[in-house]
Amino acid sequence: MPAPTPPRVPKVVDSYNAPDSFTLAAGGQEREANAFAAAILMPADALRFVMQEGLAETLEGLARMFDVSQAAMHWRVHKLGLFSAL
Repeated sequence: MPAPTPPRVPKVVDSYNAPDSFTLAAGGQEREANAFAAAILMPADALRFVMQEGLAETLEGLARMFDVSQAAMHWRVHKLGLFSAL
């Protein structure tokens, strides 16, 4: 009897080089769920305020302040077009 085929494991992508890596295995519903979660965890108005007031000056500081991973914060800042503010 042949050995069982191992489960397919998705390729891991460096999220700093590919901000959309959160949606690699995702169809439309997964993307919507990720965008919804990002809006709840990292609200655009709150993120803009923190950046404008200089309360966090680095991606790491923002991630710590919002209690999310740096990869998630990178994705959110990229999607909101706020990288020029960092």
